[in-house]
Amino acid sequence: MGAGTGISYVPGAPLATNLSSFLLYSLLTSTAGWDTLRAVITIIGIAVVGRAILAALRRVKPVSSAALGPGGHAAHTGSAQARDQLQLRV
Repeated sequence: MGAGTGISYVPGAPLATNLSSFLLYSLLTSTAGWDTLRAVITIIGIAVVGRAILAALRRVKPVSSAALGPGGHAAHTGSAQARDQLQLRV
């Protein structure tokens, strides 16, 4: 893929020739290789672990907002546990 190959840039060649060479180079070096492989692995990873991660995040959400009242503001309760939770957040 260096100088002198069929997909090299040719100074003075018509735009269509150099553009087709560039597109073929792009196809061979990224699209057909790393980019496609990375996309396939990402899709498989999301399909395999996506539901489990979303379920874990949904379980954590109520716990993290337990000390918050309506509108996301700190709840004013007199219990020592609620005060401790609020202090830990600061």
